Amino acid sequence: MRQKETPTAVFEVAGRNSAISLPPPATISKALEALGETWIPSRFNVTTALRGSRKAIHNTFTGATAVLNHRSWQRYLRSGFEYRLSGQPVPEQLQALYSRGFLVSKDVDEVELARFHYLASRFDRDTLNVTMLCTLACNLCCAYCFEGQAQADHRGTTMSKETEEAVVAHLSRAVRGKKGLSIWWFGGEPLLTMGPMERISSRLIRICKKGGIHYTAMIATNGTLLTRDVIKQLRRWKVASAQVTLDIPRAAKRDKHGRETQEKVLDNLCLAAGKLKVHLRINLSKDNEAEFDRLYRGLIRRKLHKTLDMVMGIAHVFAPERGRLGCTVCPVGHQSYVHVLAREHAKAAALGLPLRESLVSSPGGGCSATRESAVVIGPDGLLYKCVEDVGLANRAYGSVFLEDFVKPGNLLPWLTYDWFQHAMCKGCPVLPQCAGGCPHRRLFQSGSLKDEDFCYWDMRGDLEDRIRKHALEKEASGV
Repeated sequence: MRQKETPTAVFEVAGRNSAISLPPPATISKALEALGETWIPSRFNVTTALRGSRKAIHNTFTGATAVLNHRSWQRYLRSGFEYRLSGQPVPEQLQALYSRGFLVSKDVDEVELARFHYLASRFDRDTLNVTMLCTLACNLCCAYCFEGQAQADHRGTTMSKETEEAVVAHLSRAVRGKKGLSIWWFGGEPLLTMGPMERISSRLIRICKKGGIHYTAMIATNGTLLTRDVIKQLRRWKVASAQVTLDIPRAAKRDKHGRETQEKVLDNLCLAAGKLKVHLRINLSKDNEAEFDRLYRGLIRRKLHKTLDMVMGIAHVFAPERGRLGCTVCPVGHQSYVHVLAREHAKAAALGLPLRESLVSSPGGGCSATRESAVVIGPDGLLYKCVEDVGLANRAYGSVFLEDFVKPGNLLPWLTYDWFQHAMCKGCPVLPQCAGGCPHRRLFQSGSLKDEDFCYWDMRGDLEDRIRKHALEKEASGV
């Protein structure tokens, strides 16, 4: 008797479990047959070869990964395969592939399905997401800073107490009916404005507690001001996580006296151990492998890989629309960036450092600037959709002082932005995850950038090799 053919391994990265009792498989098959259902391989499958004639397959829409022997892959996932439901029980392996999104209905337009997913996220009103800039000032002078020109134009601009009052009043109204309020303290360097942060935080926390609204907060900081006392205050203001930036080369992040700051930041991170979750963002503007090694030694010498709740990521420094005038930093090319990611992930893994490798488990909600329940508030109270526009009053869509006024010409381009309109993206397998790249670049830099400059290369680059490594790691762990 022929045995059932099953995958070498099938597993989900992010499953969708259901507690609902389902009808028997035969009943489901008959229902599907009545609908004239035919299954075909998903256009978002990405396949890479493994040893032993096996295949690792990742679906970029569902985030699922599977490992199949070559026969199973050839039988079910090759180009041109079709399976028409006949009322007979669906083979177990076929059902598993369909449930994880490797097979889809022949009638579905998968690009439109992904578009619907992003639209649903865009109009999710449960949580109000606020990016708060109490200042554009900064204690550093990074050559590539994407707010460099704004800082030069609005030197020393800090939120006044009058504006603080208007901000709290505005948010107290905007959060009504919400389940959550999420604050991201941004800048400039937000830790230069501890007074406004304290006054705004304390009042918003009380408002949320009274209204039964879940309050969360995080901060983006260069890390130079993260003293023990500052960390205590951040915890008091319910700031649970911090994005802290470092640089390769380290000389790119200097203070206004020209002094390098990396060692000071690493020392400060020791104070955050056990108190803050930290996303260590390594800004890459010029490759220098020795500098990566130096940074790793600094982290390990301080035992931060063991004591700090930390994840690391390497960010690609690109040419911002409003970077500092006279910027001499030459961004690393896209392919070089991909090479650096692969090289450094391998080294970090060997050292036990938590350098994040980007194989997204499920599509997100797109850039927050395109969501209805997201706002950026500048130090003067103007309302924006993107932090890159803060300081440009002609791009604001409102003000905390003008509750009933909205400038639709500046708001609608974000809320009606079509992530999937770009021809270069239609055939790209990572479209469900990147949603066509950065909307700000699309809206304001489309005439000055090349097509490849819109891509998120940490997602697109070296994808097959990342799938291969991910599949083998999961298989070895028995998932």
